[in-house]
Amino acid sequence: MASTTRWIADVAWTTAFNTTDFTNGQMTTGQTLLSTVVIANGTNLDMFMDVSIQQSIASNTIVAGANFALWICPLLADGSTYWAPLTAGAAGAPVPPWPPAAVVPIYAAATQTTLTGIATGIIIPPGSFSLIAQNNSGFTLTNTVQKLDYRTYNINMNV
Repeated sequence: MASTTRWIADVAWTTAFNTTDFTNGQMTTGQTLLSTVVIANGTNLDMFMDVSIQQSIASNTIVAGANFALWICPLLADGSTYWAPLTAGAAGAPVPPWPPAAVVPIYAAATQTTLTGIATGIIIPPGSFSLIAQNNSGFTLTNTVQKLDYRTYNINMNV
């Protein structure tokens, strides 16, 4: 009998950053933001994550190479600390010293107001973590659209 490998997924998107993270921490270009949302992965032990980004700027021309960078920021062993140089929900200049989990390119075009992108198949750790986003769009984000969502999943190899 042949076996089939399939995704095990909850295909619903869940909030990765609260709206207030973006309104309180209005990121200018180059700034990073640690989410106030904790993604708990201690029970499901999912292995992969997709991230959907929708952000807004005042109407401008996006140049080639513009992006949003995303880091996974695991909860440290003390059970309450994330990466100390950033305060959750407050935009700042520090950039994590480890490689980003994903770089989401932004479509280069004139007169854009909504920036969208997706990253798929990001490997995630077990346990709790938050995301850090960096705005590399070239512009300050506005309050019109502020969404950064995620979904997690596994592979079922026993079908």
